[in-house]
Amino acid sequence: MQESSLADLIASWVFYLDAERKSPKTIEAYLRAATELDRFFADGRESQPVSELKRQVVERYLIATRQRTSASTAATRYRALKQFFRWLVDVEGELEKSPMQGLRMPKLDERPVFVIPEDQVAALFDVLKGRRDFASVRDRAILRVFLNTGIRVGEMVGLRLVEVELRRKRAVVKGKGNKTREVPLGPKAVLEIDRYLRARRGHPLASEPWLWLGSRGRLTDSGVTQMLRRRCQEAGVPAVNPHRWRHTMSHYFLAAGGSEHDLAALHGWTSTQMVQRYAKSTAVDRAMATHERISPGDHL
Repeated sequence: MQESSLADLIASWVFYLDAERKSPKTIEAYLRAATELDRFFADGRESQPVSELKRQVVERYLIATRQRTSASTAATRYRALKQFFRWLVDVEGELEKSPMQGLRMPKLDERPVFVIPEDQVAALFDVLKGRRDFASVRDRAILRVFLNTGIRVGEMVGLRLVEVELRRKRAVVKGKGNKTREVPLGPKAVLEIDRYLRARRGHPLASEPWLWLGSRGRLTDSGVTQMLRRRCQEAGVPAVNPHRWRHTMSHYFLAAGGSEHDLAALHGWTSTQMVQRYAKSTAVDRAMATHERISPGDHL
């Protein structure tokens, strides 16, 4: 019986991931890691039998990925490959043990992601203030939801009308792994969404189930990114990507006295490890503000 090549098994893995109802983005990320490893392993030859793949090859691939991109990307590839080899060993029995056994994940760089300064956030809202065209009303509502919830851009564009309950000030978002959770919107976000929903009724595609609409239908990740770039340019502030709103909301939440455990729950994290990374760039500022408020030595 001819042994399966790495490329053949990667093709079969797609069917398994689809049957497991993994999201298209997750499947794309997993396949990118496995396909890159296959090319690295083959080194210009045809795809090689998976049994010949040794730990040293995977390790060299991850090192090369880190040098070419970043530690974060290498860590992402590491997690994807762990899932691939787990499937080969535990589900398909193609391997007796994973070539990644005992291989540690690449250490992440300690590079904090900076929050959006308050004056720049204010400038973005000011540039849209009083404007009643559809795009401006929509964009102001999106900015407010980003600021108040810190949801991911994929969660934002995935919102459906039925998942937003303005009276309860809640929305249900679908996060990574198709896991759903409730997020609180806050009074100002509710006000902006309500204003947007009234404008939305006159949209040619108002019957669509998606909350956020563009000129051609559902607003996409790319559409939100382009919108932010355009609005930042209008406001005269540096461009920000959607994910920085997640860091910014995290800082505001902690600075106002919110707990790390509560923030982790709001973001859909199972531990506070990510909280510490997200809020790292402003941790000293929050500590100084807390000290000023408490002033521990002044009671003597």
